[in-house]
Amino acid sequence: MRRRLLASVLELLIVGALAVTIAIGIAMLEGGKLPIHMYVREHALEQTGAINAVSAIYLNYRFFDTLGETIVLLLVVSGVLVIGVVRK
Repeated sequence: MRRRLLASVLELLIVGALAVTIAIGIAMLEGGKLPIHMYVREHALEQTGAINAVSAIYLNYRFFDTLGETIVLLLVVSGVLVIGVVRK
């Protein structure tokens, strides 16, 4: 009984985190007036202080992509652990 309750709570947390991540991503895309590639082209150098646009993208903007990938990996590992708890 306790394991099922724990599994349900973890499942709700994972689904909630995923929903929040998707909502933030949609808000970020819809909130901008320019498409993302135009925004990066026009503002990359002044926002990051990098010498060129390629450095600005890799060193500054890709940070958010890496953070998102880390969150997805955490969710996958949590899901596997939840499945393991339920089956035992």
